[in-house]
Amino acid sequence: EDNVSKWYIDGIMPRRDGESNEPMKSIPGMPYHWFSIVTLRGSPQETPTEIGKQLAASFSAFSAPEFESKTFQFMGDSSSTPPLSLNNYLLDRDCIMYLKKIYFGVSKEEIMQDDETLAEFFGSPKEGKRVLSGVSDAEWERKMWYD
Repeated sequence: EDNVSKWYIDGIMPRRDGESNEPMKSIPGMPYHWFSIVTLRGSPQETPTEIGKQLAASFSAFSAPEFESKTFQFMGDSSSTPPLSLNNYLLDRDCIMYLKKIYFGVSKEEIMQDDETLAEFFGSPKEGKRVLSGVSDAEWERKMWYD
C-alpha cells in the first residue's frame, strides 16, 4: 500500500496567512512558513478526527535508520461546521490547482458560472470570479498549475 492512501496525504502546501494570500510565517521576521497537509477521505463517513488520528499513527509508525523515531499525537479537530472555504487555508494558486484537479476537463467559464463551487473554494462567487479572471486561458489549459 502506498503512503498516499495509507497516510491520506494528497499534498503539502504553504498555509495561507489570513486575507493576504501570502504564506503564514512560523515566526515573524523569519523566512520559515507554516504548511498545510491536504488530506483525502477514504470514505464520506470519515471525520477529520479519524483522519488526524490515522495520520498521527502513520507518522509515529514510520521509521528508518536515518530518522529518529517520534510519537505524533492528533491534537483535535479545528475545522468548522459548515467547513470554511479552501482559501481560508491555502493560497489562491493552490486552490486553483485543486479546482482543476477535482473538475478536470471542465472549462474555466463553466466553473465561473457555478456559484456553489466558487464559494467552496474561494469563500464567495465574487471572490472566485475575481481570482479565476486573473488566470489566462493558456494557464488554465496547462496540465498542472506548477508546470
